[in-house]
Amino acid sequence: MHPDKIIAKQLGLTPGDTIIAPKSDFDIIQHHAIYLGEDHYGNHFVCENAYGRGVVMSSLSKFINKYPRLTKIKKLNEPYHRRTAIVRSALSKLGKPYDLINYNCEHFVNDVVSNKPSSRQIANAFGLIGLALAINFISKSR
Repeated sequence: MHPDKIIAKQLGLTPGDTIIAPKSDFDIIQHHAIYLGEDHYGNHFVCENAYGRGVVMSSLSKFINKYPRLTKIKKLNEPYHRRTAIVRSALSKLGKPYDLINYNCEHFVNDVVSNKPSSRQIANAFGLIGLALAINFISKSR
């Protein structure tokens, strides 16, 4: 059995599922990817927006080798035609450049799944920066 097939089966992956893996210590930064499914040769693929490479497709085993510990798999409870549309949408973004603030891996996944490119991680970071600035401003004005 192809190694990708074993991994996909162990993880219970179906096309359109989101794979989330820690990218930093203490799991503060998470990397997001879309599972695309299996080709006619038994290869399984993911699509991700990677820093320095943009939106790319890679084998599931290569992705798992890079991110061996997964945080979560978001199962997509949608009918087949919706899953197919998500996979097509992900593939249509191949080559789109990575942008930490405006189009990172989480933006990409939310874009293809819900047509809303957003990143909770970036929103939280800006919230923390805003809070720090507010505290600094208040402490200096006393």
